[in-house]
Amino acid sequence: MNVLRKLNIVFATKKRPIDKLPDDSFPPLSPTALAVLFFFQIGYGAIHVVGWNFHFATATERLLCRISTIVMLSSIVLYWIFDIYTWYVHPFIRKRPHRISRLSEVESGLKLCAENSVHSISQPCRKPRGMADKLRNNSPQHDPALSVPLKAILPISVVAAVYVFGRSFIVLEDFLSLRSQPPNAYESVNWLAFWPQF
Repeated sequence: MNVLRKLNIVFATKKRPIDKLPDDSFPPLSPTALAVLFFFQIGYGAIHVVGWNFHFATATERLLCRISTIVMLSSIVLYWIFDIYTWYVHPFIRKRPHRISRLSEVESGLKLCAENSVHSISQPCRKPRGMADKLRNNSPQHDPALSVPLKAILPISVVAAVYVFGRSFIVLEDFLSLRSQPPNAYESVNWLAFWPQF
């Protein structure tokens, strides 16, 4: 979506009231829908385990395919762990009363320390803070409701990149394995044998 915005291609409507949902709007799902989505994603990743002992051209390709399958499944599980922690567990922990009072004490101590220091810490931190703000919220109007914490963006970005590498190898291996197929791959299937005869 950001690449399209840089090219001045914006799908979000500018007139008010908004007559359609923007393409990058993902409303929160119910716990049941989240559970169904998790099992579908795990099922999709686990289906590659079926090919664990399939024929491969080389032993190295078999090993890399197995590693890619494990990487995909691990990435899916890690994504869900980071996602649930960021959006459900961490907000619950921060709402606890004794936690809030301890955090306010730490914040007031840091503020007092910054006020008493000779060198201002705001100048050197301005650029990284601006970059962090851009990472947290990349919506066109910088809607505060669409801000995502960095503790979610950074690990999920790494997990997504690892998943993409694992999945890309499996797709590549699908094409590479066509060069060395077992003889039964070329047998014609008698489809009538699968249908009941009346």
